Amino acid sequence: MHDNSIEASIFRFLSQYSYDEKDLDYSLLDQYIQSLQMMSVVSNSGVSVFYMNKMEVAFIQPILAAC
Repeated sequence: MHDNSIEASIFRFLSQYSYDEKDLDYSLLDQYIQSLQMMSVVSNSGVSVFYMNKMEVAFIQPILAAC
């Protein structure tokens, strides 16, 4: 049976992206962390970055509950 979940659809879409592993620079993420955190606060939403090549979550900023 074919999985039509949102997660499966996004994974299928992202799996079609081709890249050359030698062109990947994982150190670049560090310079964007503060901006990603601010974007999460301003938009009141969670933000995540997933490394497709490593198949792992590189960054996650959950939605912070209002105090």
